Amino acid sequence: MKKKMPFALWLVIVTLLGGLLRAALLNIGLTIDDACTADVIEAKTISDLFLRIKVYEMSPPLYFLILKGFTSLFGISALTMALPSMVFGTVNIVLTALLARKATAATVQAAPTSCYVERTALLAAFFQAMSPLAIIYSHEARTYALAGCLLTLCAYYFIDYFAGNKKTPGRFLPLFLSSAALVYTHYTAIFYLLVFVFLAMVFQFSKSNDSTKPIKAVPPIVLALVSLAPWLPILNYHKAVGTPWADATPIANFAHVFLGNLAGMMPLPVVPAYLSISFIALPALLLLAIIKRKASAKLLKEKLSNPVILTLLLPLLFTCAAIGYITPYMFGYVRYLSPLVPFSSILAALAAAHLVKTIAALRGRKHFKREAISALLLFLPLALGGAIFEVSLLAKQPRSGLRPLAKEIASKEPIYSEAVIWTAPDFVGMILSFYLKHDNKTVAMPDITGFACPESGSRPIMHEEDVNVLKEPNLWEKHKRLIDEKKAAGAKRLIFVRDTYKPSSKLMPVKEIDDNFEDKLKQNFKVEAVRNYKGSGGSYDVTVFSLTETKD
Repeated sequence: MKKKMPFALWLVIVTLLGGLLRAALLNIGLTIDDACTADVIEAKTISDLFLRIKVYEMSPPLYFLILKGFTSLFGISALTMALPSMVFGTVNIVLTALLARKATAATVQAAPTSCYVERTALLAAFFQAMSPLAIIYSHEARTYALAGCLLTLCAYYFIDYFAGNKKTPGRFLPLFLSSAALVYTHYTAIFYLLVFVFLAMVFQFSKSNDSTKPIKAVPPIVLALVSLAPWLPILNYHKAVGTPWADATPIANFAHVFLGNLAGMMPLPVVPAYLSISFIALPALLLLAIIKRKASAKLLKEKLSNPVILTLLLPLLFTCAAIGYITPYMFGYVRYLSPLVPFSSILAALAAAHLVKTIAALRGRKHFKREAISALLLFLPLALGGAIFEVSLLAKQPRSGLRPLAKEIASKEPIYSEAVIWTAPDFVGMILSFYLKHDNKTVAMPDITGFACPESGSRPIMHEEDVNVLKEPNLWEKHKRLIDEKKAAGAKRLIFVRDTYKPSSKLMPVKEIDDNFEDKLKQNFKVEAVRNYKGSGGSYDVTVFSLTETKD
């Protein structure tokens, strides 16, 4: 008799595969928000660290404290800042498998060690390992990878409270600690934990669940939410800042936003996933619901009465429906979705396993089982190929085009000598400063100024401050006086750096201001060179103006 390979060994293989895909992106560099993270952890004291989190960040402090401790030991660089997220992202593959095994066993009323349960758990882990969204946010120096680990842990301990005739006192502390850590990592945790509280209360009073005591999950979660009280003043400050950099998405775009967000969580590149969901999966489900109305209604009722399924499904559906309305861009703020990829991976694995099981149960149609399994096995290399394709695209060039620009500036290329660097609104000066300080170890920092604020090269922008700066009247005249001061101080060139991606909003009309400023520069000064620096996460146009040769 052929011996089955142990679950643990398969899980190690899947985790190593996912870890390798994440490791391939470790040193591609940072961009935008990551550079803000770098500035926060450069704080010399804890009080300064918390002050920087308050005024420059939109998140609670736990991740930044962890990263501060790590970089204090190993130094600040693009590699050391990405490494903790890579570790969290890889660990979450294992946590996804463990949560999937527990969720599957509870859903089908089977032993956690049964073949069906273990295979479903491994499939969920594989989906998590291959998810492009999970891979991308497993290298960024942001809160999302840590939040994903903690949310998976919360769900793992929470669903224990729905197991009948099982003692749960020993799970109070793990659920409280994981929930408290989660709310101190990302604000979206407040909503997820409230969903858990809602489910616990609903199923506590459901007549069909008399043997369970899910209400016992409420105290540790509520205590975790209460533990955020000392942080409330800063939370309120962050809430008041809002999102001035983007206009709200019209509610008429609901279907587009929802499907785009859902596609971003699939174990496939986002565009093929979006097209597959929109034109294959959704029409097929609607057709099946029409043809098999009774069976579909029965299945839907069965799944929606299962607290374990709802624990995974409700946060996922609400987030896909809600995230995306603070920005007009196609796939919304998908980074907020990345902590939920374990949930989508488990649900996808449960759906695939259920489909194969249903087909296998058809009498006299045994060949259907082989075809179903073959189709599933065919999808696995497609998911792996999609993940490798996405990783190869990201790995072939730096994350930010400012990385090669910083290298040329640090190497004292003549075109960038005796120059003042003028950055466009937003994070340009800060990202460039990071690469000069930590990538090239530049001793003498060049003169970096610009629109975001006069100190844009030495600290992050404050968005509310940025809005006020961009509203100032006679903006060109103000900058022209600053340029004349730099020229009088010895600057012979002005290097204008702007993002090739030109978003705009009512409060922050970045594109229009950039265009106007660049036109004014061209009217007043001679152009010496124009260069473009490409990056997978941000590309930049650089125009070099001579301050010694003016136009008539």
